[in-house]
Amino acid sequence: MMTPGVFQSASPYKPNSACRWTLVGAKRSRLQLKFKALDTENNLDEVQVWVGGKTEATAKMVARLSGTEDANMIPVFYSPNNYMFVKLMSDNAVEKKGFSAEWKAQLSVKNAGRLDLIATRTKQYIKSALYPTMVLPGLREVWVIRAEGLRKVVSVQIEDLDIGGGSYLEIRDGDKAAAPLLAKFEGSDVSTSIVVSTSDAVRLYLYTQQQFNGKGFKCSYVDGE
Repeated sequence: MMTPGVFQSASPYKPNSACRWTLVGAKRSRLQLKFKALDTENNLDEVQVWVGGKTEATAKMVARLSGTEDANMIPVFYSPNNYMFVKLMSDNAVEKKGFSAEWKAQLSVKNAGRLDLIATRTKQYIKSALYPTMVLPGLREVWVIRAEGLRKVVSVQIEDLDIGGGSYLEIRDGDKAAAPLLAKFEGSDVSTSIVVSTSDAVRLYLYTQQQFNGKGFKCSYVDGE
């Protein structure tokens, strides 16, 4: 399918279905997929979402959906490039309504550069692009968090980390790339989840490898300890 818009399965779908919809966007774009309805035989029939390629050998499956779900509770899915496909697999028993979904192409996510943030006493969050669907390949992202309250320190807590082998997230004690290293997290290893600065700022730097592997990271930050 080259034209963005709504697509859907047969309703009801047939037994022993193995249907596939391949979505292709313009070069240098990425795709967004949002389900509008889902109704399959629970745990037996399923809808699969694959991103990053035209075939199972080159793509990654990011979701298996089954049963009847409120479309508002199904996450929005993104591809790291201009390829995505959806599969409907059913057994030979109960057939239900199937699904409908809408897709569109967006400008490709590139390095976000530096994002400056202010820490307060209220917990705030940082998430990598497309979290928790996947971590994008080839990222070089920087967040600088500054404390402007009386405490003049920043606390960062890693709440989820899954960025794949060879990728890392580092936290430095200050706003410069050469500031002292407080912590470095790789893959899915979170040995020390809470990091506290000794200065009024921290610098987070995310480096990801060229292959997509993992769902990304999420952390919270506050002013003070």
